[in-house]
Amino acid sequence: MHKKKYWILSEAALICNSVLINSDSERPVAVIHLEHVSFFNNGNSIKYSYAQRATIEYLVSKNIIKVINKPKINERTADNALYKVSFRKPEARLFLKRNKNRLAYSVEIVDDAIFVNGYKTAQMHAGKDIEVIFKHIYKNPGVIITRKDLSRVLEKEFKGSLINRMRDINFTRDLKEIFFPVLSTNRLEFVNNITIDQAINRQLTFVDFTTF
Repeated sequence: MHKKKYWILSEAALICNSVLINSDSERPVAVIHLEHVSFFNNGNSIKYSYAQRATIEYLVSKNIIKVINKPKINERTADNALYKVSFRKPEARLFLKRNKNRLAYSVEIVDDAIFVNGYKTAQMHAGKDIEVIFKHIYKNPGVIITRKDLSRVLEKEFKGSLINRMRDINFTRDLKEIFFPVLSTNRLEFVNNITIDQAINRQLTFVDFTTF
């Protein structure tokens, strides 16, 4: 299983893409703020989230950003506080070009646990319907699977909604959008091993896995 640190690269790339899209394209350097909240635009001050402080440190090491100011609370830098940084667009574009084929999002199953980008997001139990169903889905990426298909896999009638079943193992909101381009009551399509380039083309965002 990939270690969490590996995914800092993909988080950094998706942040770079967000900044490039939303800031003034005519200026080579933008002054922005990074903080541990959802992306939003606050007047002239554009703010972006990051999954971990290590992502900011990684961007600094790649000469993409330079920290202008980091806030301090009780003389200690807060992990979830605002960072004011200068963002170098030419370096960001080159970084994206060089890393476009690297993985942005990936699902793995280890001992009946589901891991996304190295973070455990759900625990299944051997022999239970959801474990049988998801392992079948996992082994057939890019294939439209219906309730009838899953009834054959279970060797009994599949009951319930596919949306609800995927919700039971935490494929909701962002994770649902990333890994299930098709998901309805009666049919679904699961995709895996999504590259940075694919994530950008699908306009996917980065996810704070520390909330799982």
